[in-house]
Amino acid sequence: MEPPRLTGRAKLEAEGLFTLKKQPGDGMCCVQGCRNRSAPRRKVGATQLCDRHWQQRWRMLNPKRSAYTALRDHAKARGIEFTLTYDYFLGLTDAYGYFEHQADSPGDVLSIDRVDATRGYLPGNV
Repeated sequence: MEPPRLTGRAKLEAEGLFTLKKQPGDGMCCVQGCRNRSAPRRKVGATQLCDRHWQQRWRMLNPKRSAYTALRDHAKARGIEFTLTYDYFLGLTDAYGYFEHQADSPGDVLSIDRVDATRGYLPGNV
């Protein structure tokens, strides 16, 4: 038998990503210290989050998808061709331990780089 699905405040508390207010004001974000109004479409069960905290929660719960989306969006903003699929990106990052790597110093951080900087983010060029 499956455990009951958590919703609302209980779900956010179980995730442990944010410290929640004891009594959020009506229509306000429920994250402690946040004074933003909650967005009506940003509900987790019955508990509301502002756009900032909704996006932050999504990034923490989906780190691989978030990294892929950020890489793609930054390439687009710089006008660089990007044809990597999400599956190719996962294979590449899993092969090199991209998400498991713990940097000991700022210079020890892994990044997705292009072999030939004149070409885009293409399979075989990253």
